[in-house]
Amino acid sequence: MPLTVDSPPTARVLPARSTDTGRYASVDALRGVVMFVMLYVNDVAGVRHIPWWMKHYDETGTNGMTFVDWVFGGFLFIVGVSIPLAFAGRIARGEPKWKLLAHILTRTIGLLILGVLMVNEDADPRRTGWRAGVWTMLVFAFGILAFLAPVGRSPRAKWVTIALRVLGFAGLAYLALVFRNHKGERLQSEWWGILGLIGWAYLTASVL
Repeated sequence: MPLTVDSPPTARVLPARSTDTGRYASVDALRGVVMFVMLYVNDVAGVRHIPWWMKHYDETGTNGMTFVDWVFGGFLFIVGVSIPLAFAGRIARGEPKWKLLAHILTRTIGLLILGVLMVNEDADPRRTGWRAGVWTMLVFAFGILAFLAPVGRSPRAKWVTIALRVLGFAGLAYLALVFRNHKGERLQSEWWGILGLIGWAYLTASVL
């Protein structure tokens, strides 16, 4: 990390930042590691006869932690690190506070929606008329569109990004409407899911 000197003897250390994209490579790298571990942990969750350190430690009946238990904490940490960096860039560009608040609320609502959809697992194929797994696949597909990063800087690219995001949120809304579980029930909020909890934490930290 480069050392930036303000005036002797005061110095502050700043993370490495790409001059091309304005993003912090170290933050993106850590976010990528957390995402990879999350996908890995979810993939092995239902596998039998795996080592104890690849499961949540509470499954052993004793107290302790494994790297699996750090995934959620890692998510919260990277969210906390990203908030001041992202907001500082928006404020430096002169973005008004109402627009920043609108961004916060939109992101929070999106995380809550994804959290609820994911915690309900899969829709009952007999009630939706869809093959098993299709509903869940569409949740991820529309979720990607809803949180799609800008596809470019040109005015046309901006409108394409907006259109894709609208399609993503509309698709998620449709999936919420057609969902029925094996009991015929609609979506259950339960505990909001991991993404939902991150959404509440993001909203609280961002407003503060």
